[in-house]
Amino acid sequence: QRTTCASVGCTLASMLQAGTHPLSSVRHPIVRRTLRTGATTPSVRTVANRARPSFSSRPKFSVTRASLAPKTNGTNTLGMGKGRVLQRVITLKPDKKGIYLMTRKIYEELPELKDIQAGTANLFLQSTDAALTINENADGTVRTDMDAALEKIVASAKSPTDAARAKTSLVGVSLDVPIQDGKFGFGTWQGLYLCDFTGQAGEAGRELVVTILEAGNVRDTKNITVKAPSRGCHLVTDTLGGVPGLANCDVGLLNLSIRHTSASLTINENADPTVRTDMEAAFNHIVPESWNQEFFEHTFEGPDDMPAHVKSTLVGASFSVPVNRGRLQLGTWQGVYLCEHRDVGGFGVGHSREVTLTLPAAGSAVQKKVTVTAPSRGCHDITADVLNAVSSEVAKLKSGVINCFIQHTSASLTIADVSGGTALESMLNAVVPEKWNKEFFKHTYEGPDDMPGHVKSTLMGASASLPISDGKLALGPNQGILLCEHRNTGGVGCAHPRAIVI
Repeated sequence: QRTTCASVGCTLASMLQAGTHPLSSVRHPIVRRTLRTGATTPSVRTVANRARPSFSSRPKFSVTRASLAPKTNGTNTLGMGKGRVLQRVITLKPDKKGIYLMTRKIYEELPELKDIQAGTANLFLQSTDAALTINENADGTVRTDMDAALEKIVASAKSPTDAARAKTSLVGVSLDVPIQDGKFGFGTWQGLYLCDFTGQAGEAGRELVVTILEAGNVRDTKNITVKAPSRGCHLVTDTLGGVPGLANCDVGLLNLSIRHTSASLTINENADPTVRTDMEAAFNHIVPESWNQEFFEHTFEGPDDMPAHVKSTLVGASFSVPVNRGRLQLGTWQGVYLCEHRDVGGFGVGHSREVTLTLPAAGSAVQKKVTVTAPSRGCHDITADVLNAVSSEVAKLKSGVINCFIQHTSASLTIADVSGGTALESMLNAVVPEKWNKEFFKHTYEGPDDMPGHVKSTLMGASASLPISDGKLALGPNQGILLCEHRNTGGVGCAHPRAIVI
C-alpha cells in the first residue's frame, strides 16, 4: 500500500506541476505545499495533526460472545446471529480546550480492529463537556473555525458551563461508525474529532468507550451512491435498501453513515415538503455564510464550504435505526434525509454522495418498544425509564450496546448532563426561535412550536447508542438519557407520550 501511494502521489505531483491535471489550478493548501516542497506524497499529517493532544490508554479489553438468550415478552426478541463483541476503554488527554483530530490514535489503541472485516463501532465519550464528531481530516483551520462557530451558536448560554454542555448536546458524545476491511468506513477526507469544550479534563483525561459489533458476513455492509438534485434537504428513505442481510434480520440495528464532510444524514418528517425547505433555511440562519467575512479562515473552497462543515457536524454523519422482521422501525411520519450543504456538492464529486449501510450481527439482540411521557415541553431525564424496560437483559451482558430510537419528528434524544435540561431547553429556543414562523418558515399550520420542533429534533437526533459494560450502562458521571420534548402539546394526535424503540 505504501508503494502504491508513493507512486500515485508522485504521478499526481508531476501532473499538477505540468498543469495536466484538473486540480492544477486549485488553491488547496495540501496540494500547494506538496508541490512547493517537492514531496512525493501529500504530507497530510503535518496539517492534520498540527494541534495534536497527548494521549494515554488504560488497558481494559474484553472479547465476549453475548450470553443473552433471547426471550419473547410481547415484542419480537429474536437473535441477530453470531459475532464478536469487542470493548475497550481508552483515556484521551487533550492538552487544552480545542478540537483535536484523533483517528490515527484510535487506530493505534485498537489493534484488534484490523481483524474485523465488517461491522460497526460505537464510540462513546463519558463526558458532559466534550463531544465527538466526524469532519475534515486535512486543513487544521476547519477545526479552529468549527470551535469558533460552535461558540457563536451557543452565545445565549448564561455561563461557560451551560455553553459547554449545550455544545456537547449539539455535537454529541456517541457515534456509531461502520467498519470495513479492518478500519473505520470513512471517506477520503473524513476524520474523528475530539471536541474539548473546557480544557478541564486534567490528569484523569477523557474516557472513550469503544464497542465493536462484528457483522456476521462481509456482505452485510454496502456502499451506495445517493444523488441530491441540489443543495438542500432531500427525502431518500426509499433509496437506502439493498443490504443483503436486511430482509432476513428479525431484530437488529442498521447503521447509515455518509462518507463526506459537507453533507449529512438525519431523520425528520416524510410528508410535507415545506419541512425540508424550511429545514434548509434554518440551517442557513444558524450557520450563515457571512461568517466567512467575520472569522472563518477556511474559505478557499468557496463561501458555502466552511458553513457546510459546521452543518455536517451539527446534523451528523451517522446514525443507527432499529430493524424488526426486515423492516426499519421508523415512525409513521419519519423519513431519512440527505442534507446537501453545498451549492455544487463536495470537492470533486458534485452532488453524488456515498452512504455506507451496515448491519452488524454481533451476539444476540432483544428489542422492546416503550412509551415515555414527558411532563411538559423541555429536556427530561428518562434514564430510569429506559433501564427499567431492559434491566434484566442488560444485567446479563458482559459487554454490548443499547440503542434508543424515538419514533417522532418533533421530539429527540440526547446524552447529556441530567441537571442541565432547563438550560438546554433555553439554548434550543434561542438557536431556533419561534419568530422564524413569521420571518421565513412555510410549514406553520400546525402551530408556532411545530417547525422549530422539527429543526430541534434534527439538531439533537432521533437515535442514541450507549455502551453496556459488566451488566450496566457505561455512562459517565452525571450523564443520562434526555428526552427533549419540543412541542407545547406534543405531536399531532399523541400529546406528550413518545414511542421509543430500545
